[in-house]
Amino acid sequence: MTEERKRTIINEIKYWKQHNLLPSHYCDFLLALYSEGQDILNDDNVSPNNWSIRYTIILFADLLMLLLTFFVIYFTQLATVMQIVFIVILTTISYFLFWYWKKENTKLLHYLMIIFLFHIFLDSVFISGLVSSMTWVFYAVFLLNCLVWVMIGRLKKVIFLTISGIIGIILLLVIIFI
Repeated sequence: MTEERKRTIINEIKYWKQHNLLPSHYCDFLLALYSEGQDILNDDNVSPNNWSIRYTIILFADLLMLLLTFFVIYFTQLATVMQIVFIVILTTISYFLFWYWKKENTKLLHYLMIIFLFHIFLDSVFISGLVSSMTWVFYAVFLLNCLVWVMIGRLKKVIFLTISGIIGIILLLVIIFI
């Protein structure tokens, strides 16, 4: 087979992979086959399934924002309005990180989704505490968050999220009845 024909086939397989016309592991196999084992999975010689330094930086930044949200809620003496504005900004940034990386099928997407859901959990528990001092409101918000985690975990097939939601529900039942 001529090099020009191989290059055409390889470019076509890359197109299929980029537009999800075939599962990525099929495309990886075909790319390895037609490239005779050379590492040409994408243009910068980094497989999309490999973890890169940019994924680490994005994950670290998102985790830092989650930690900052927790810190602002529980360890600062800011005015309530300032706290709400601050946590809404951090949660919005976390959502946009998740939304931006949603296009790529990477493990990073699952981590960003989990971090965003933890943001929502912290925010909703904090706001429910501001709205009402009754414990049943806290329990209802906690249960609702856990049920959403279970539903999203089942829909997106993220086992960790499903298990976390179930453990949260069990923990809530233990707290209520003991």
